[in-house]
Amino acid sequence: MNVFITGINGFVGSALAKALLERGHNVTGSVSGTEKLPATTKYETQCVVLRMNEDFDPGVFRGVNVLVHCAHDLRKGKSTANTEGTKKIARAALGEGVNWQIFISSYSAHEKATSEYGQTKWELEKFFLQLGQMVVKPGLVIGYGGLFLKLCGFLQKYPFVPLVDGGKGKLPIISIHDLTTSLVQLIENPRIGSFRLCNAEQVSLKELLVQIKRVGNYKAVLVPVPVQIIYPGLWISDKLGLPFQLDIGNLKGFRANQSVDDSTDLNEFISQPMTLKEMVEASSPKLNR
Repeated sequence: MNVFITGINGFVGSALAKALLERGHNVTGSVSGTEKLPATTKYETQCVVLRMNEDFDPGVFRGVNVLVHCAHDLRKGKSTANTEGTKKIARAALGEGVNWQIFISSYSAHEKATSEYGQTKWELEKFFLQLGQMVVKPGLVIGYGGLFLKLCGFLQKYPFVPLVDGGKGKLPIISIHDLTTSLVQLIENPRIGSFRLCNAEQVSLKELLVQIKRVGNYKAVLVPVPVQIIYPGLWISDKLGLPFQLDIGNLKGFRANQSVDDSTDLNEFISQPMTLKEMVEASSPKLNR
């Protein structure tokens, strides 16, 4: 099967490419700049430059059976570029005869989303479902990359780490291995629908950070802090342009996610998902380097 992955150099895109190649599929992908092309050679794929919301040759999708949309510009103010660019790519692929597409969304995408990221993903979810395609909504993906890696860096860099509301907030989680295994199954047996992929049991932010601390042997002290105190500090850091790894949008989005449906479709693909402990320990050689 011929599979095209946008954002193939990213956390999920690269892991999926590796899993597909191991299954014997042909993989092609795109990156947003020529400087990123060398990073894709280890996957033994063909790769092209395809910038979000810019003109491109639709012929790159000729002969593709399944297109997986992993690309997303995480910079602030890129909502329109992400939305229109992704739609443009999807329509071009349909015009070239690509019958199936998978949009990688997020558990942060829902009608109550407050973050730019969540709202953008939510709008695109509706677009792909109207096209009769597939939407995958993973929980927080645990592996050496993405938001999880940023949390590891946070614990490694700072001596004190605030636990918003004592770290009671819950997070849906999934290992990168279970996510790519599920995606491969959808690619090989496509069907219309939205699939929420996360472990049945959510974990608290405190549980997650404590587990990362243990495996990474980090010395950061977790300090419970009321959210009313954190908001002013984040507002000031944003105004001053400080390189802080958390902003008000992230925090509001996290709190908004607490009221979202916590059901999961993971059991359709994985009989025994990895536990939080297993997920974090699978990244331990890299966390400790």
